[in-house]
Amino acid sequence: MAWRPVVALALAFSLVGEAQQKGTGCPLASMVKVNSAGRLTVVSESRQDVGYTLTGGGAAQVKAALRDGWCILVVSSGEGVVSSELLVTLPRTIRMTHLDSGGAGIKARFLGGDVVAS
Repeated sequence: MAWRPVVALALAFSLVGEAQQKGTGCPLASMVKVNSAGRLTVVSESRQDVGYTLTGGGAAQVKAALRDGWCILVVSSGEGVVSSELLVTLPRTIRMTHLDSGGAGIKARFLGGDVVAS
C-alpha cells in the first residue's frame, strides 16, 4: 500500500503538465526568433501570422512581440515548470528563422529561407 501516494503524485504532475496555452501574433513578420526552454517544433503553413501552442510547462508563459520585422517569441518559465513543448506555426513568407530550445530537441519542417538552430 505504500506505493499509492507515489502514483497519486505522478498523476498530479501529469495533469498539471498537460495544460495548453494557445495564441497568435506578429502579423506580416518577415523574420522569427523563438527562445524556449523545452522541446520546440516549428512548421511552416499558409497563414498571415505566427501561431503557437504551449503544452505543459505549468506556470510558463509565451510572450510575442514584433520589432523591426522580427517576431520574437519567448517562453518564460515560472515556478513548478516540469517540462514543456512549444509548437510554432509560421507563414511561408518568413525569410529567416532563429530557433533556440535551451538544449532541448528541435524539429523543423517545411521552412523556407535561412534557419539557425541552437
